[in-house]
Amino acid sequence: MAFLGLEVWQLPALNAIFNAVSVLFLLLAFFFIRRGLVRWHWTSILLALTSSMLFLISYLFYHFNVGHVPYGGTGWIRWIYFGVLISHTVLATVVLPMIATAIFMAVRHHPRHPTMGRLTLATWLYVSVTGVLVFWMLRPYANTHFEQLHATTDVSVQAVAVVEVKKNVR
Repeated sequence: MAFLGLEVWQLPALNAIFNAVSVLFLLLAFFFIRRGLVRWHWTSILLALTSSMLFLISYLFYHFNVGHVPYGGTGWIRWIYFGVLISHTVLATVVLPMIATAIFMAVRHHPRHPTMGRLTLATWLYVSVTGVLVFWMLRPYANTHFEQLHATTDVSVQAVAVVEVKKNVR
């Protein structure tokens, strides 16, 4: 199964790249608005939004095809991982409506847009940075998961082939 010319097992790295690109454009947007460069700010926000949307599409495609990748760490690092993952997941569900609200407020020149923008920026940055962090924390365990997934697929394909051969023999 391929997505954007990549195999499914390559998508987590692509997702981390999308998140990192979002961080870059969000930081640029902040830099530009602090200098009064509204057009550059707006362009950076739209590019960050595009990168985040590409991430979401790729992420959903990946998990629809692969499912859950278990974390194999033990001890204190496991607690840190789940703390980061839970905060990331909760804020990821909240940030999308925040982004939509901030953009709506910007388009309407709402006087509270700067306040909403700062809160949205902090949340969006946290979600994007922790997305990359989760990728790096899961990376050592992903190959094992894909090997198991591939072995399971091979066994089921072989079982179907045996059944088909038996049907043809009769």
